[in-house]
Amino acid sequence: MSFGMNSLLRPPTSSFTKRDLWCQSNGERLYSVLVEPRDARGARPAIVCAHAFGGSFRDTLDFAESMARAGYVATAIDFRGGSSRSQSEGEVENSSVATMTRDIESVVAEVRSLRSVDSNNVFVMGQGEGASAAMRVAASQGDAIRGLILCYPTFGLHDRMVKQFGHTDNVPTTINLWQIAGRDFGVDAVEFDPFEHMVAYQGPALVFHGDADKMAPMRYSEKAVDVLPNARLEVFPGACHGFNGVNERRVVEGALDLIKQAVTKDAYVAA
Repeated sequence: MSFGMNSLLRPPTSSFTKRDLWCQSNGERLYSVLVEPRDARGARPAIVCAHAFGGSFRDTLDFAESMARAGYVATAIDFRGGSSRSQSEGEVENSSVATMTRDIESVVAEVRSLRSVDSNNVFVMGQGEGASAAMRVAASQGDAIRGLILCYPTFGLHDRMVKQFGHTDNVPTTINLWQIAGRDFGVDAVEFDPFEHMVAYQGPALVFHGDADKMAPMRYSEKAVDVLPNARLEVFPGACHGFNGVNERRVVEGALDLIKQAVTKDAYVAA
């Protein structure tokens, strides 16, 4: 199964620089990779990239590099307990969409503090559970998140866990998903219905989903764009959970267009 964007054509690395970015999240060290345009002047819009549960920063690094090549600052998060490959602190059994949400909030705050970043133009891109966590951040922070790029979000996780367990009292110590998850993952999913909260986000959101996705049924993304005040759904015929090739390029192009329109609109209003 493909979780990331690892087949994009890699440009010469001379167009951007990469370095480690560490911050604290809930008392634990959180690792990310910061990618910046080389020799860029002035503060730039920034994109915080969030991988899916079971993945790592490597799954969004190509996307982050594409953003930097276009002149933006980008960060690929490595979630605490996101997988056995994570370089951050934290254990997989303690991870949930709630902890991923806190991690995104921590990285967004850290990125906003950078001199190279325009703190008024921070965007978030997420995959799978990372997309669901990004939605939670945007719903709670409002205009502070200028735009969302959501790839195969798992907005149906709440229904799935409620159907499987009914009540949080019935959630076991471990849950067998595409990787073993802990009780916290299931309890959070049962308790949090994303559709009760996402309406609070008024900014632009672009949702990408494959119509052959069995892990995250597309009907939940269709419902999301009906609930969100300013959202659009891009359907990839025949695509499953995870994109590659031309679909990856379409995500990059769509993200760049969303960012450009949001920043241009902001500049026009400011003028």
